[in-house]
Amino acid sequence: MSAPGEAMRQRRTLVGIAVAAGLLVVSGGVVALSPTRGSRHPTGPSSPPGASSAVVAAAASSAPGVLALSGVVASVVDGDTVNVVDDKGGQVRVRVLGIDTPETKDPQEPVQCWGPEASAYAERTLLEKRVSLYTDPTQAVRDTYGRLLAYVVLADGGADYSVAAVGAGAARSYVYAGKPVSNSAAIAAAEQRARSDGLGVWGPPCYGQTIAPSAATASPSDSAPPSTVQPPDSTPTEPIGSDAVYYPNCAAVRTAGRAPLHRGEPGFRTQLDRDGDGQACE
Repeated sequence: MSAPGEAMRQRRTLVGIAVAAGLLVVSGGVVALSPTRGSRHPTGPSSPPGASSAVVAAAASSAPGVLALSGVVASVVDGDTVNVVDDKGGQVRVRVLGIDTPETKDPQEPVQCWGPEASAYAERTLLEKRVSLYTDPTQAVRDTYGRLLAYVVLADGGADYSVAAVGAGAARSYVYAGKPVSNSAAIAAAEQRARSDGLGVWGPPCYGQTIAPSAATASPSDSAPPSTVQPPDSTPTEPIGSDAVYYPNCAAVRTAGRAPLHRGEPGFRTQLDRDGDGQACE
């Protein structure tokens, strides 16, 4: 081959190499901008610290609301109040949403019937267990005592403690200031089953009455226990004026959006105040 022909062939070879190198650079840039399926930086949302995606999914399906934090129950105050240590080492006191248990810590009140049993249930169910705490958009985030108001959902199985405690008769459903929690239907259904079966506070020795110490020590043979399900009253048992408000039962109070009723408010009757604490249909 002549010298000019050889020179032309070499120039074409060099041009081909340069073009190929340029395509590799451009291609590499495109790949870098488009993570592959095995990328370490997925574009989807990450799970909360300390909680697997499976646990978070199970908890989210069990309790409505917003995930506030996850942690471990460090101690139990009573049946509806616990202390939780979060994943950063901080401690928060939690008042469980949607339920109320008999008092055991009030210095001005005697220990109520089934109060110690409710605390023992909380200890068996929650103590040293990993939980997720969910706030409820329909409720305040904290109460006047600074406690976090939240559902407590067990990481192992995703059980909502509010529903579990009421279903075992360790707690009763609770509506604060006439605003039911988002999970009130499930809590109320669990309570109805516990009442029908006479579980926990609904059975002996309390029979649904928590504030009378004598009721806690009296045997069923000494006096007939009150019915666990009160039939609607056909007539008022307390004098009321023609312009007064009358509710035949707690269902009517809740339908009217007036629960809980306090002593002195229109429509309050002692027959609606099951535990005699001055609050009816709570």
